[in-house]
Amino acid sequence: HVLDGLPDGESKQVLPGNHVVIRFGEDRYVALAHFQQGSILVREGEAVRAGQEIARAGNSGNSDFAHLHIHVQDGPVYDMRTSKALPYRFAEMERRRFLWWTPVRGGYLLSNDRVRPAR
Repeated sequence: HVLDGLPDGESKQVLPGNHVVIRFGEDRYVALAHFQQGSILVREGEAVRAGQEIARAGNSGNSDFAHLHIHVQDGPVYDMRTSKALPYRFAEMERRRFLWWTPVRGGYLLSNDRVRPAR
């Protein structure tokens, strides 16, 4: 699922703003939200690969600052009323929680964590 075209900071009525939902398994979808208007580079139905640029982080939707919202769900459409959120982990990453960056394998994120690829 792809939605693009909503302006940053002015589209709070659409919770995720500009967003992409990618299927990666049976009843498993990753939702990526709050992208900049016009920045989404993938189309609905397109296969995506690891490392592919999807879009640029923004603050469309219910967002006060530019960031990427990510969650895993059991449905193909971003709808908090009909999709169940599922837990997920990252194989490798560097995570900044509080003041320092830490290498993490098989880790989870908490709200406000910062993450970057493992070095």
